[in-house]
Amino acid sequence: MNGHSRRGQPEPAAEPKAPAGEVLRGWLRRIKHSTWARRIAFALLQRFPQLHGPLRRLSEGAAPTRTVTAAELAPDWSGPLPADYVNLSEPAREALLDLARAGETGAALPAAAPAARPALAWIAPLPLAQDTAALLAALAPRYDIHLVAPAAAGDAPFPLHTPDWFEQHASRCERIVYDFANTAAHGFMAGLLARHPGIVVLRDFFLGEAIGAAAPQALRKAVFHSHGYRALTRCDALGAPEAMRAYPANRAVLERAAGVIVHTPAMADLAAHWYGPGSAGHWRLLPAPDAAAAVKYAEAIETAAQTGPGARYRALLRGLGVPADPRRPELLAAAQAIAADLPPTRPRQLLVDVSAMAQVDLKTGISRVVRSILLSLLETPPPGYRVEPVYADGSERRYRYARDFTFTLAGIANPGLDDAPIAHQPGDVFLGLDLTPNSTAQNEALLADMRERGVALFFVVYDMLPLLQEDAFAYGSSAYIRRYIETIARQADGLVCISRAVADEVADWLAAHPAPRATPLRLDYFHLGADLAASVPSTGLAPNAQQVLSSAAQRPTLLMVGTVEPRKGHEQALAACELLWSQNVALNLVIVGKPGWLVEKLIRKLEKHPRLDEQLFWLPSASDEMLTRLYESSSALLAASKGEGFGLPLIEAARHGLPIIARNLPVFREVAGEHAFFFEGDDAQALAQAIQSWLALAAAGKAPPSAGMPWLSWAQSAEQLLAVILGEKRYRTLDVGSGQRLT
Repeated sequence: MNGHSRRGQPEPAAEPKAPAGEVLRGWLRRIKHSTWARRIAFALLQRFPQLHGPLRRLSEGAAPTRTVTAAELAPDWSGPLPADYVNLSEPAREALLDLARAGETGAALPAAAPAARPALAWIAPLPLAQDTAALLAALAPRYDIHLVAPAAAGDAPFPLHTPDWFEQHASRCERIVYDFANTAAHGFMAGLLARHPGIVVLRDFFLGEAIGAAAPQALRKAVFHSHGYRALTRCDALGAPEAMRAYPANRAVLERAAGVIVHTPAMADLAAHWYGPGSAGHWRLLPAPDAAAAVKYAEAIETAAQTGPGARYRALLRGLGVPADPRRPELLAAAQAIAADLPPTRPRQLLVDVSAMAQVDLKTGISRVVRSILLSLLETPPPGYRVEPVYADGSERRYRYARDFTFTLAGIANPGLDDAPIAHQPGDVFLGLDLTPNSTAQNEALLADMRERGVALFFVVYDMLPLLQEDAFAYGSSAYIRRYIETIARQADGLVCISRAVADEVADWLAAHPAPRATPLRLDYFHLGADLAASVPSTGLAPNAQQVLSSAAQRPTLLMVGTVEPRKGHEQALAACELLWSQNVALNLVIVGKPGWLVEKLIRKLEKHPRLDEQLFWLPSASDEMLTRLYESSSALLAASKGEGFGLPLIEAARHGLPIIARNLPVFREVAGEHAFFFEGDDAQALAQAIQSWLALAAAGKAPPSAGMPWLSWAQSAEQLLAVILGEKRYRTLDVGSGQRLT
């Protein structure tokens, strides 16, 4: 795996405590913005490799996020809130406030069983449409009708009240109906519905104009809540008027509705299109309101009030008999229990774990994969799913939505949302895209609970190298990577490797170390993408860029790409080039990669080498722009690594038509096939001879070309990944559920 420097380090025995931990977390976040800080950090890690684990645990502890107060999250609630309100999921927050309101009103909650002539609040702006007035007149013998509209004066056929009056007296209204249309005049209704659920007569499916009239950020919040990141990006690009026509922005209205009445079958078709099949299952199709339809409307109102989902929810609130103060522990516990058992009301989620990258985006290796795949998923969500990046919030704390991180990545303003704890439901899928060994192992109980509640768990496996080449990693690395592999082997529905070679290594390792589980484990693989432009590439040229590129134009140049670490073969490559230089072979060696671990001696040699900046060039922090220039200017990519999960530089080189000299590894054979020149041997002489052989072939025009090597875009790579976790693609199924203890 190219630049694979975010794993293979030991973990500490105990998590550091704040405030020192918080100070270090802040320092880690600043590293990515400061060249000198990165250099200091890498120097420390080379000198003290035992720091890798503690710093990594800190980096996985919590992603940077805005500080949001409970009051900001509940602007419509004027009473006290518990300090732990910010740590409740959004459904639990909603349930908590509903419980508190129920405690305030007590027995006056709207009853399911109707009185002789129950009070009905009909909420709509004035003047009433003629057909509505006729319907209400026909309903008057059955209901004590009260109109609620912003204008408290005027000619109205029934008692007329303001929204403020309704806020104070909603509990007296045994039936509540919101007559919703898409005009600014209806803008006052969404807030009332959120606090006082009722039946919605849905005249228009698209409600952007009505929602947008409520508050400056209301439309953007509604678009995001209804349709996700891609829609909000497009909303900002289109502007509010076009966004109102492009997106319904009505999901919050539909979720809080105790029942929905529509007048045309097209409404249900629109619901299925935007929110998936079955999303309009409890709706009632009735004729346009008029006197003749009164009986059907009364029946629909009573059915929703007495037996609909909203009725069951209100009965639960009434039956609990909890106090009104939301700070009481019993209210918090009840709210969390209610939220956990609510029936699914929204599209399925693809929960994508980005825990490490949300802290520090290293721009290479796994970070590049995570960023590229995530951007592709956000741009083209799988049908029927909402893509939600998430991160681990420390040990045994619920994962949170990575909203601040994702809004920043997508280049859009946060509409005022916090990184709330995730709310999952059966049918959701959790994808461990990022490599977060510590938090994954620490959160095994949470993952097991998610799976028990119907969430499918999949994890991407980048390689098994710390377990197969222990000497190439810092002391203790294999122990904590082993704990991670054991955890996901026990809990995952499937493991998705980045190559067939890694999938075979995982299968072999699990055969020798079986994981106790009740069901077979799916094992599959996909391939990575090669288009740097799709991964939000970094820009800028190195200070010595002109010197490097000029030298590459004068003599054959071998390019090595990847973190400088023991398994990457840099030491053998340098020794081979030194041997060729001693024989007056005209050749450059360009190394692109930051310093890793256990290579202090090699780093000192590179920094003091007599041919440095003449025929040897080391670029520890080259941008993607600089790397592209090197792919275009070099003579061949030298892939001397002794172990890889995939070999991303091979396909990046092929995309630029750069020939490849690669060690004869199964994964390189899988990726490059016949489109590379392969070598054997671990000493300088063997590689020097291979390089000379390739130079002779290149001079004769007979070196294997890489141009015909198949490669994927990141969008195609994401499609392959989705075909595994959401489709029927299978490579192997491992029957490792024999109950043996791990050895």
